[in-house]
Amino acid sequence: MPAWADSGQVRSMLKVRMVYSNMDYAKSQISDEGEDRQNTFYSKQLMVEVNEDEDIPLAYRMDNDEFCFGYEFVKKSILREINFGESDIVGEQFTVAGKEDVRKGFKICKHCGKVQPEKGAGEHSYTCRAKNPSTATEDLFEEFLFLYREFKTEALRILVPATTLDSSRVRQESFIAAFMLGMKQYFGNVEHLRATLSEVPITNADFRKQYLVIYDSVPGGTGYLKQLMLNEHSLVDIFEKALDVLEKCGCKADPQKDGCYHCLYAYRQSQSIGQISRSTAIRLLKQILSGKENLHEIPKLGDVPANSLFESELEREFIEALSQMGSEKREIIISKELVNNKEGYLLKVNNAIWEIEPQVRLDSACGVCVESRADFVIHPVKTEGNHRPIAVYTDGFLFHKNKVDGDTLKREAVRRSGIYRVWTLSWKDVQNTFHAQGDYATYTLLPEKMINGARMYKPTVESENATGLQPYKASPMELLVNYLANPEAERIFNVHARAYAMSMLDISLLRNSASYADWQMETSRLENALGLQSIAEFGNTIFGIWQPTSVNSHMTVYTGVESNELQKNKAHAKIRVYTLLNDSENSRTEKYEAEWNGYWQFVNMMQFLPEFAFASVTGIRQMVYAALLNIETAQDNQPTASPANEWTEILEQIIYDDTLAFVMKCIELGAPQPSVVGFELIGENEDVIAEAELAWETNKIAMLTTAQAENENAFINHGWTVIWVDDFDDILIHFQEVE
Repeated sequence: MPAWADSGQVRSMLKVRMVYSNMDYAKSQISDEGEDRQNTFYSKQLMVEVNEDEDIPLAYRMDNDEFCFGYEFVKKSILREINFGESDIVGEQFTVAGKEDVRKGFKICKHCGKVQPEKGAGEHSYTCRAKNPSTATEDLFEEFLFLYREFKTEALRILVPATTLDSSRVRQESFIAAFMLGMKQYFGNVEHLRATLSEVPITNADFRKQYLVIYDSVPGGTGYLKQLMLNEHSLVDIFEKALDVLEKCGCKADPQKDGCYHCLYAYRQSQSIGQISRSTAIRLLKQILSGKENLHEIPKLGDVPANSLFESELEREFIEALSQMGSEKREIIISKELVNNKEGYLLKVNNAIWEIEPQVRLDSACGVCVESRADFVIHPVKTEGNHRPIAVYTDGFLFHKNKVDGDTLKREAVRRSGIYRVWTLSWKDVQNTFHAQGDYATYTLLPEKMINGARMYKPTVESENATGLQPYKASPMELLVNYLANPEAERIFNVHARAYAMSMLDISLLRNSASYADWQMETSRLENALGLQSIAEFGNTIFGIWQPTSVNSHMTVYTGVESNELQKNKAHAKIRVYTLLNDSENSRTEKYEAEWNGYWQFVNMMQFLPEFAFASVTGIRQMVYAALLNIETAQDNQPTASPANEWTEILEQIIYDDTLAFVMKCIELGAPQPSVVGFELIGENEDVIAEAELAWETNKIAMLTTAQAENENAFINHGWTVIWVDDFDDILIHFQEVE
């Protein structure tokens, strides 16, 4: 299917093979000395169709630190120019290849093919039988018809370092102009080589890849482009020649100019000149050429992911969104500045001064036990409070919906360092600054939705003079800027985090053993996975289980505190809050994206509670959080080392959640490891007579699931002790009895 084909937008098209111009003979004798003809403009688009599986003999990838890049030779591409009718601002609008426009089409006689005027009687050729229709009801015209012509030729496709999300189009237009400048320097004047922009949709994304297509206007091609690609370094030469011209152009000395007709302006249409920037082109070319040592051949350019392009655009949008967060009471000024010897920004928020450093690696040298690359680190330079640096991660749902396990691991490591605050912003969080995104996130910070929020949240906040902040009304961007601006941010955000923790406790469950067992099983699993020390004891633990939505919720929050601790310290009690996102692909509903957004908004806020931790279901199952264990951190209240890593081989073999919960309880209680996962009991005839999920062969203890209940007698008859998957209370007793 062509790249421009959009489902549900089928329209009739007519391939133009020959065009005749008909005119009254008398009128044709009128002199042309006076120019009174009226120009008519048409809505046209050039589409490029490429069979990626058959027509790409050669492709190269040349990545750099900021984005993926590549180019390919297309031995046969189909170029279609479609005429959608006269240009107008009134009429039916629909989108073709990502471009929305009024597309009126043509009204054409079905018999002679003559284009009809908008008003008045029909016009036909002299011999057209429609001039005298057989019946008054005969359908003579084809309406809303699009015209097109096509030809096949060679082409060169180059990945543009910007997707359709880049609303300014400065990078796109600057890159195209720079490449055409390089082509002129490389080839001289080659009039038959033309350029167009082609957009290709990305599955499940609301943006498109963009390719600069250099095509040969001679049908079939002249061989120029094929010859160009035979030298794998030819495009590197083109970029270097363009960069050389741009850096030596006289307009560089004029601070009022960002390009001229001696360098970039001559190579794009006049309506694009306002979006062409010499400085942007130089920056892009340098970034592309920084990856020239990474040049390698690939099957096709379609395999190159667009996520790095998307992420880099999201980062640029973040800076723009930040600059627009000012108000009458809050002045925000952002200017470019070198930060740690690379291009960054100086941010002033009222009297506070911050430095924004992009693309920062956080590792053990920074006090972070799991390495990650933050999109930005916002460093305090001059503030009146005890602010920490903020590691900002900007995520697009499409590329991070299946990475929650890794994202939670890395960001929990940053949080545990005690050095940084960590802030996660989604694409919609950032875009919400420019255009309202609707209810794109589950409301996870509304206190009235919480178990005890109506009674606990407001009094807690009021008693500590923190009512100036209202997290449940503020966007994630607004909360971030509030932290940057407020001298008391650390104290105030901590007050609200504690108020939320109090709001999610359910004191009515204190003596409810069944609810406690459910809560304790899940929190034990979390604590063992994350290396946290358990404090739970039935009858002495006030706890709560809260989900922000009542049906099919992907997010669950577990809270707990010793009752004597709460009685003694009240709002300053050390309440543990663990939040878990169910990111399992087979459990997702249509709510998953909203819950994913809400989950990160909750994490942004609750990180100010020292006893907070966060994880995902997939992360626990895959044991990714083992990297957090046995790490000394800068925070006072940190988890102790866990023996879970000694059980690695056992945990890797477990499939079912109830068995995993049982093993986690064994780890917590210090029980011995089973010798076998999936044990088969062999009878006298050397056949399998029973199965157990776990077995301790030396002790002759078998752990059965409810599905294995029929095997109980066989084990007992052979001298084994049977324990059950939900038999948490007597695990150690069984081992003591055997000994």
